[in-house]
Amino acid sequence: MDKTQPNLGAPLADQVLHKFPCAALLSGEGGKVQWCNEALMQLVKANASDIIGQPQADVEQHYLKAMPEQPGVFFLMKPDTDEPEYWLKKQELPLDGVTLVTYDNVTDTVKLNIQLNELQNQLDELSTVDTVSGLLNRRAMLQNLEPLVSRSRRYNNPLSVIAMEIIELAAIKQHHGEAAFQHAIKQVSFMLKDTLRWADLVSRTEDSRFVFVLPETDKEAAVLLARKINANITELHISYENVELPVSACFGVSAWEKGNDSVLLLRHANQSLELAKNNGPGSVQDC
Repeated sequence: MDKTQPNLGAPLADQVLHKFPCAALLSGEGGKVQWCNEALMQLVKANASDIIGQPQADVEQHYLKAMPEQPGVFFLMKPDTDEPEYWLKKQELPLDGVTLVTYDNVTDTVKLNIQLNELQNQLDELSTVDTVSGLLNRRAMLQNLEPLVSRSRRYNNPLSVIAMEIIELAAIKQHHGEAAFQHAIKQVSFMLKDTLRWADLVSRTEDSRFVFVLPETDKEAAVLLARKINANITELHISYENVELPVSACFGVSAWEKGNDSVLLLRHANQSLELAKNNGPGSVQDC
């Protein structure tokens, strides 16, 4: 037997909407509020007379706080605090001559996402590995560099740092996308792992920048290593989805001297790298 949707009738439909647990209003001609339900009035702590007849945009601006970076998302503050109490997501449903606007309470979902992001940030802080390259991240490199500097300070052992930048990575990301960008980083990282010694600290510290900490290595040996890495990079043939991704690099070299700390050692390597970049791809500059 066929069943058709029953016609509830205007009085019953109005009663259902009034008792509907989701905050809602009807926006009519000129964007003015023609009706609002009890849930909305309780949420914003206002009477129907304060809302009906007002432009919908004015009601939202007065009673709700918008999230500019997330269109359609609003929040309400806890009384006498600067902490959000409710998060709302607006949805609009065009009807016959009016628009039904609902403000769904998504507070639990937002709070879970905030907690998830906080946990992810804590994991990132504890992590020692750059997830794309598989190399040490900046945090791990700095942690391991400090005792090596202390050892050089105590025993006068040689210690050098190479800062390397892959020139084309930003362009690869822009023109070929994130997947191609990550593929290029991985291919460079595989080569670096094969080229450097097990005792060397090989790290990716920024999108296009890598730092190598070389224990028991003086400046001359570090320069020779930088040139070797450069030769290996020029021999790399990286392609992604049948598109060639040529890469080249510049290098800045610094060596530990009496009075240097880890910050100064890295600063000198980065300053040398900036000079090398001015000289073009393949340049190696020491200080």
